[in-house]
Parts: sequence; structure tokens; C-alpha cells
Amino acid sequence: MTVPSARTVNTVTGTNWEGVGVLPDVPVPADQARDMALETALGKALGTALAADQR
Repeated sequence: MTVPSARTVNTVTGTNWEGVGVLPDVPVPADQARDMALETALGKALGTALAADQR
């Protein structure tokens, strides 16, 4: 068993993300999330955006 001993609070807004979640950097439908993550990672690694036919 663990018992929380702290609460993370955003110093700017005074809130935390509990029950809210974190907004994604690139909003896509859930069924496309894996493909978009791979495309984004490869694009950043290669320094270019991948063309649709290279996915």
C-alpha cells in the first residue's frame, strides 16, 4: 500500500491534472494515435516530415 504524501500543483494556474488529464501535443482520433506518434517521431529524427506514401 502507498499513501500519497504530496500534491503536484501548477504554479501558474494553481491547479493540478488529477481527473483532467494532459492535453496531447497533436490531437488525433484514438485509432490514429500510434501512427501519428510514429510519423512525428520519425519526422523529427529525420528532420523532415514524411510524405503520406512513406508511412
